Amino acid sequence: MPSGTLFRRVRSRVLNPNLVKDEDPERDPLALSDAAMRLAGHDVTDEYVRQLGREVAAGTLSADEAIARVRRASLK
Repeated sequence: MPSGTLFRRVRSRVLNPNLVKDEDPERDPLALSDAAMRLAGHDVTDEYVRQLGREVAAGTLSADEAIARVRRASLK
């Protein structure tokens, strides 16, 4: 696939209003990580995991602790 075609496909996925939420990037600390995950073909929809991400972004929780909590929750 020519690189221009790949760029257009990625751009259309990112800019598609059906895929991008109407959240203000200034207010949502996860906007950049959401965009990166979408470009990689993933979407984090679990609200518990998203809340942990917000806490990590705010500096109130370490990334290591957030990962440990997700692992513990997934084993239940």
